[in-house]
Amino acid sequence: MRESAVKIKVTAQVDPLEFLHAWMKAEERESQGFLDSINQRERLISLRGRLLEKQKNTQRTLEKAAMGNLTLKIFFSTKSKEAEMSKMEKQIANVRILSINKFLI
Repeated sequence: MRESAVKIKVTAQVDPLEFLHAWMKAEERESQGFLDSINQRERLISLRGRLLEKQKNTQRTLEKAAMGNLTLKIFFSTKSKEAEMSKMEKQIANVRILSINKFLI
């Protein structure tokens, strides 16, 4: 009870304009944080789209390689066809792991 009485006295001693200024600054910081979070969400959605597109392209290339077709990616690779296919499978698995962890959702 005594603490609240002290707070009331301290608040009464503060200039109303200073209090209003501090309140407006806090509101401005809160609004900026809200806008930053919206921008970050948009960037994550964009990243999600690019990763999913990359996953689809890698999956198509992997399917072509499994059928025996030689793609440009595999043709110009310094690794063997099997090593390149293994690498593509790992890339696809990494995107799936990110999706499961709800990073991309």
